[in-house]
Amino acid sequence: MKDKFEYKVFIPKLRRNLLTDKNIKMIEDKTGVSIEINYDGEVVIRGEDSYKCWVCENIVKAIGRGFNFDKALILLNENYALELIDINDYAKNLNNRIRLKGRVIGKQGRVKAYLERLTGCSIVVYGKTVGVICDENTLPIARNAVQMILEGAKQSTAYKYVEKQLKKQSEF
Repeated sequence: MKDKFEYKVFIPKLRRNLLTDKNIKMIEDKTGVSIEINYDGEVVIRGEDSYKCWVCENIVKAIGRGFNFDKALILLNENYALELIDINDYAKNLNNRIRLKGRVIGKQGRVKAYLERLTGCSIVVYGKTVGVICDENTLPIARNAVQMILEGAKQSTAYKYVEKQLKKQSEF
């Protein structure tokens, strides 16, 4: 039977080593799709089920945007999602992008670590993106907190926002 769906994702050269034969086979076995990596870093995902192809595409994107293999596999859980925030949408130039990456990471990684602890999300700052993997209920809260920091809000303001939103969420 011919594959009905095909997705293509580019993986940076420095991240391709995570897509070993063993890891590709594991993803294929868990999703029922086929994965092929071209010499130029393009990953082609083919399968019969569009949802499984889409999940696989997100796993590969997550790996390409800095998540380790095990963190990316969390996306196999249907309650988890990947969000990629482009820092260039907030930065005017390269120096500004570097500064914004530093704001999200924080001194000795404290801002990122605190947001991860508060939300239960995994956050990676890689290249020009901030990646967030989280359960779909908390993902909008984590995304908004990162965007607040990128827009110039104090980190403490973002923390208070997260705490307030999580408290509201737990009341329902």
